[in-house]
Amino acid sequence: MDEIDRSPVNISTNNDKGLPVMWIRQLISKLNISPDIRNEPLFEKAVNELASSNLENLSSSVYQLRTVRDVLKNKIKSLAAENYHIFIDTKDASQNILEKTSEMSTANQAFLSQITEFTQCCSDILLKARSIEASLKKNRSALENHTQLLEIIELPQLMQTCVHNGHYDDAISIFGYTKTLFNKYGSRYSVLRMIYSQVSAVASQFIHQLYNQLRAPLSLSSCIKTVVFLRRTGLLSEQELRLKFLQTRTSCLKSQINSSLLACTPKELAGVDKREKLSGFLPFKESHDKSYWVATRRIEVTRVHLFDIVTQYRNH
Repeated sequence: MDEIDRSPVNISTNNDKGLPVMWIRQLISKLNISPDIRNEPLFEKAVNELASSNLENLSSSVYQLRTVRDVLKNKIKSLAAENYHIFIDTKDASQNILEKTSEMSTANQAFLSQITEFTQCCSDILLKARSIEASLKKNRSALENHTQLLEIIELPQLMQTCVHNGHYDDAISIFGYTKTLFNKYGSRYSVLRMIYSQVSAVASQFIHQLYNQLRAPLSLSSCIKTVVFLRRTGLLSEQELRLKFLQTRTSCLKSQINSSLLACTPKELAGVDKREKLSGFLPFKESHDKSYWVATRRIEVTRVHLFDIVTQYRNH
């Protein structure tokens, strides 16, 4: 502590007035007293009491303060001796508190490290719950529309039955309805894609069945009806339909020619030779009879069926 400047200070002594507060504060400013102590209310109160005292009372006040200080020191020593075990217990308690605090801090750190994993688990549970909720909604909707779904699922089998029994109008209607459903909802529902695939397979069988009808002898009305069925399926363009018609009817013509030639017997050839004699023509030689018959038969069958094919082509 710096020594106090003991230079004489001009103080007017007067028994009616106390020590000037300014002089005391100047004295305190020369002492090495921390600002915290200066700002204490008790310190300020002591300064005010000193300022209100007379010079004659200062010496006695100093003596009284020293006496109080000694008394307080003795009390502190006595208090420390009497409460030594309390201090020890307080120290042990503080140590235990520090250890428990350290354990709690470690536990908190472990808990914080698992919060991320716990949050991820909660997010996974939430996603699964939403998925289950969506599945429940789908199942509830499927249950409410069970009859309609069953009808849609049975479309391939129903179309197969219609084709097998010759109900071609109904088969084409089923195919068109399935195609409409596929175009509207096929990208969203896999079951519709599967049903459309099955119905398309039945439609392919139906198309081949109509082709086989065109390869057989048909009347004009039956041929037109078959072509109309092919056109209504929407699977063939007009040019493809005409080309397929000519191909199948040409196949029919070839099969009719072959079957008519195979039906020729030697007995029939002999009858032809007899008819030729009665008509005034020279009889054929035996080696040429069959060739003549084949050519005549081919021309006749070709003429009849080719006329039918041309008529059918113009009317379809």
